[in-house]
Amino acid sequence: MKHFKLLLLTLLSLQYGEAKTSNMVMPPMIQTQLCQKLSENGCSSEEQLKVSHSFKLDNDYLLIFFYLNKPNAMYHHGYVNIPVIVDIEGKWRIINTHMDAEIQEIGRDPQGGIWVQTLWMIEGVSPTLYYSKNGVEWRRISFPLKRRINSAFEDVQVCFLEKEILLTFKSLGGDKVVKAWKTTYADAITKEPQWKRIPREDICQQSCSQTSAYNNAWQNRGKQANLDLFFQHRYKPLTLSVPSFTATHRVSPMQKNVISKVSQPIEKSYAIQLGTFNYKPNLDNMQKNMQNMLGNIQHTFQTKELKTNKGIKHKLYLGSFKQRALAQETLKALRNKHKNSKILKNAFVATLP
Repeated sequence: MKHFKLLLLTLLSLQYGEAKTSNMVMPPMIQTQLCQKLSENGCSSEEQLKVSHSFKLDNDYLLIFFYLNKPNAMYHHGYVNIPVIVDIEGKWRIINTHMDAEIQEIGRDPQGGIWVQTLWMIEGVSPTLYYSKNGVEWRRISFPLKRRINSAFEDVQVCFLEKEILLTFKSLGGDKVVKAWKTTYADAITKEPQWKRIPREDICQQSCSQTSAYNNAWQNRGKQANLDLFFQHRYKPLTLSVPSFTATHRVSPMQKNVISKVSQPIEKSYAIQLGTFNYKPNLDNMQKNMQNMLGNIQHTFQTKELKTNKGIKHKLYLGSFKQRALAQETLKALRNKHKNSKILKNAFVATLP
């Protein structure tokens, strides 16, 4: 009888605890702010807010990365990732940083540093590596120069040693080049790290290791019904969830006409400005040179004539983008592919007049 009462009390306490489980849902305000940061037009059925990755930090903090999914685009994954930190009290904090391209791996070195590896996969393939000590302040890592792998198609593997970080670069082309460099963790996060080349025969002999978060009992349950992410705490009656994006109500054509008559917003377009010239023939020569160098690129050239106090200026642009971030990432990819081009080196993103 005594054992039966204890069992009954245990069951009642479990039921009572389950009934009081608190679900920390992503606030709508956070969703709205992320949409505004990722897209000038906000989220829609064409640009959906999605969870890319999640990572456990110390003391039950969670690091979650968001991006814009574009189901109708050739490249579905967005061009930028934004991290968000959630604490055990259910406070959501958007981190003021942008990470390029698509996240591949997130790891933690033996000294507690957090490393995020991304891979750009448009008009070539190029990796990027980011570091943070606490998930709040991030910095981009400078790779070894003159790697001579394949600047347009390369990937990197990150290996955490006890006191050093090892980067192994691989060519994704037909030449299959593999090269590796390493340096200390403290040196890797400086502006100009002193990378030391590692002989190829010693690359496979390195033993990589990672550390886990301290005092973090969150369990990732993955996607659930109408949720992009669901966490459950192992010891506390807590859950954390990120709802799947729900497209906003579409305005009918008739409603659009009424709205446009009342107030029609000005839509900005961005492009990569290649140069400004006093004489049109100089612009034509640059355009021909760029066409020969870029080949069958998807983006088209545009020319604009602007009247100034010093006469007419001729400007040459490449592409047309609805988002400044997309134009910047395209310029970055072109610079990686054509590293010797002075034109691309001096080019910049501008608003189309």
